[in-house]
Amino acid sequence: MKLTLVLLALVGCVAAFSVPAPTKVKVADAAFLEKQKFLFEILYRIEDPLFFEEYIKYGKQLVGDKSQYTEFDYYMEKFWESYKMDALLPKGEFFGALVKTHHKQAWGLFNFFYYAKDFETFKHNVAWARIHV
Repeated sequence: MKLTLVLLALVGCVAAFSVPAPTKVKVADAAFLEKQKFLFEILYRIEDPLFFEEYIKYGKQLVGDKSQYTEFDYYMEKFWESYKMDALLPKGEFFGALVKTHHKQAWGLFNFFYYAKDFETFKHNVAWARIHV
């Protein structure tokens, strides 16, 4: 009987101390909600053409100014050259990850997103890619 009471007391202590302390929760601010809204809307019905007029205006051309990026690497340079020569894989065409040129273009486009210095550059590039790629 004493053993049972000791075990119950031990289980009670473990249960009492295992309750996590309340943590501070950060509520989303307006800038975060704006970014979230953009990503939700740009990916909405991705198989259909983009129908948000404000994003169509953003997507007129790709941002190629090197000062808008933290790094401008080899793959970005190759993607930019292909873009200027109009040699990118057209929208709706077969994409093969094992095809060397397709892989380089995908890597370059990703780097245009990843190395953007600010959200505006990122937004322009994503809108351009949503319309043209």
